Amino acid sequence: MRETERRASERGRKSNEKGRAFHEGQARERGETEAAGWQHEKTTNTSLGGRRHDTVRRDKDGRVRDFTEYKNRHRLESDAFFQLQKDREILERDERARGTWVIRDDARMDERTRTAMERMRRDFPDRFKVERVNREQVRDAVRAGEKIERERGREQLELHDVERLRQADRERKRQRTQERADRVRAQAQARETAERERKEAEQAERTRVLRARTDAIHDREREFRAAMPGAPDDVISTLARSGQLPGDAARASREAAERATRAGRDAERQRERDDRGRGRDR
Repeated sequence: MRETERRASERGRKSNEKGRAFHEGQARERGETEAAGWQHEKTTNTSLGGRRHDTVRRDKDGRVRDFTEYKNRHRLESDAFFQLQKDREILERDERARGTWVIRDDARMDERTRTAMERMRRDFPDRFKVERVNREQVRDAVRAGEKIERERGREQLELHDVERLRQADRERKRQRTQERADRVRAQAQARETAERERKEAEQAERTRVLRARTDAIHDREREFRAAMPGAPDDVISTLARSGQLPGDAARASREAAERATRAGRDAERQRERDDRGRGRDR
């Protein structure tokens, strides 16, 4: 189990290293350098939590003017979806902001991530774009990025600026912790939304069933009135809810009336016989 976890951790580390190298190499090729006013891996606050872009350029007041997200992944799913939601907010609140996503041309997306990206391109046609790079471009960018990382490593060793490295490491950890917290909050919100929609659907179904039942009772009341003209409303209402068929109820009503009539006749005949018997006794 530990060996499996170690291998998974190693794969994750190598994937992250290649992702950073891709970002570094592509950014250098596109001119997104510190000399041109770009910053790497800086966080912008949104109502959905902090958004750390691979590269970002701000105006003198600190407002985002351009940002770029680099994705050296074969599949884009929930984390990409939540990043797109934050990017949308940045573009919506400042019409001068622009954004670009650079992704592999063979990258696949889940449905909601694809939909979110398509809506971004539709809603901000002049300010949001998606650029795809082929395998050769990815390979070249990773090699260039790895070279940049090596050069940077040598510079850091030469400078011996331990405190600076520690501060940068703490900042990365803080940002990662914040992003994890943002993902947890977003997932909780998604679960709450799903639960609310489920309850609304159940209530709608209950309402539909009740309406159908009420309509059926009204239909049966009309049938009973047609089969039993003159019957009282409370009798009609009771029969409609009893499950009895209109023909059965009408037949039962006639039979009850006939029995009552026969009983009356029998009682009348008995009284007549009794009267004749008393007359003979006198």
